[in-house]
Amino acid sequence: MEYINATIYILLMGYCWKRRRCINLAVYYSFIWAFSACLGIIYVSSDYYRDGLYSTSLIPFLVLFVFFTISLLPFLYQRKEVNFVDGRIKWLNLLMTFIGSISILPFMELLYNIIELVISGKIMLLGAMYEDIANGETKRIVELSRLSGILYTYAKYFRLLSLVLFFYYINQRGRNIYILVGLFMNSTLLLLSSLTIGNRTELVWYSIYFMSLYILFRKTFTKKIGLYVKRMTCYLGLFFLLIISALSIGRYIIGYGAKSSDVGGFLYQYTCESMYNFNDNLYHENGRLNGFWTFYPIQQTLGLTDVKDDRTSQRAYVSKFLSSPNYIFYTYIGEFWGDFGALGAFLIVVLLSCFYWKFRPKETMYLENIVLLSIYMYMLGNGLFYYCYKVSYAPVFVAIIFYITAKLSRK
Repeated sequence: MEYINATIYILLMGYCWKRRRCINLAVYYSFIWAFSACLGIIYVSSDYYRDGLYSTSLIPFLVLFVFFTISLLPFLYQRKEVNFVDGRIKWLNLLMTFIGSISILPFMELLYNIIELVISGKIMLLGAMYEDIANGETKRIVELSRLSGILYTYAKYFRLLSLVLFFYYINQRGRNIYILVGLFMNSTLLLLSSLTIGNRTELVWYSIYFMSLYILFRKTFTKKIGLYVKRMTCYLGLFFLLIISALSIGRYIIGYGAKSSDVGGFLYQYTCESMYNFNDNLYHENGRLNGFWTFYPIQQTLGLTDVKDDRTSQRAYVSKFLSSPNYIFYTYIGEFWGDFGALGAFLIVVLLSCFYWKFRPKETMYLENIVLLSIYMYMLGNGLFYYCYKVSYAPVFVAIIFYITAKLSRK
């Protein structure tokens, strides 16, 4: 089964490449899933394979593949690469200045704390303590000051928007370096905060999202800016690799008592287990969560659920309806499936794909259209693991408000 699964994703990636003969978003996203499927060949015969409630079979793999391919359609059938972005919005500079201004203090505090953790060697200890911190059993080692904490609470809502604005603004003549740096600071706030509790997931998500936007914007860059962004990407990649290595070693060697040779096994387990977790567990479920997995933040805000906002309470609630393990990855498709069943998941995937078909990449795009598309890009790029907005929809609402306000201001 694992060979068939890997083959269909490789064929999909090949088809995406053949259509455009370049690395576009369809090729990029299909590569992520193909890479995971190929590693799955090793995973199923390793000691890290998670035994599910059912045996691995072909149909669940095919279901995932069809649903993912439907999600990919807006990028698969884009006609041209983006060559020009129209950002002529009267209040854009004011908004970018505001975003950067509220991000400076929390960014500096978080960066200082991370550097201090690295120098002191506590960065690996964080990896070992992550589960205890996430479950509320241990306090965070790093705490922001009161003012930084308030600014951070609101600044992190702009994280989807700020990176889009960064890639747009970096190519503009007469750009203000302080605004540009402020946008970048904002885009990394949640990432830096996650690192201070030993969480590596946000780092992976940020890297995938960063590369997605680079691929989308790259044809708009001048030669000089393109070279600068490439170098920046390399430096960031090296830095992220060092950090994630330290956290992984701390989590598995110090926290779990594993051997150093086991760290790589744990990492490829996280890379490819979600497809098998869905196949061996969630696909066969009859119970439904009715939106709890994917829309919990909205349900909580509207008072539609009394489940507390902590991991223990949420997992206990899920266990009432599903027999599948509640602490592992199932892909974004799997979480739609667990919430609404096969038909519900299919309808959501189709509706999202149809909606974003209108906003698929074109030769000339309005900036606000890219902002709205970024919601889908972030979900699809990180969907191999789980549904990325299950914790907070605030960045989605900010992006939507930006889109609506920008459209109204052009009239």
